[in-house]
Amino acid sequence: MDKKVLCATDGSHASMKAVAYSVDLAHRLKIPLTFLVVHPVEEGSVMDPVRSWDGNIMDAVDWQVHKDLVDAQSVAKKAGLTQITLAAVGSHNIPEAIVKYASAHEIEHIVVGSTGRSEVAKLLLGSVASRVVSLAHCPVTVVR
Repeated sequence: MDKKVLCATDGSHASMKAVAYSVDLAHRLKIPLTFLVVHPVEEGSVMDPVRSWDGNIMDAVDWQVHKDLVDAQSVAKKAGLTQITLAAVGSHNIPEAIVKYASAHEIEHIVVGSTGRSEVAKLLLGSVASRVVSLAHCPVTVVR
């Protein structure tokens, strides 16, 4: 099995740092890189009725997902990477979706960004990065 790295991104400053790190890692190791965006709208969710009465919301979600993936892909292409996969999944549980995707696609390393919230904020709000670390089946690099 070829080694593969996954970078979860949402277009934020922290995730773009993770994009840069994962691109460098994939380039140095000459391994495939997957960029994953998890968006909050999943099939069969309460958002399904929104699809029928307000396509603008769905168009905005689709546009943002596309933009986040294209931005990450651009960084990878500028670095000379050619083995790039772009993926998007819908889920309200972002950490679980990242780990589930990684497991299903035999990813051996996950890279995520972190905003570096205080410990109190993490307790109140939770942390995608810390949940990915606790759920993952493989090594996780958290980039700050």
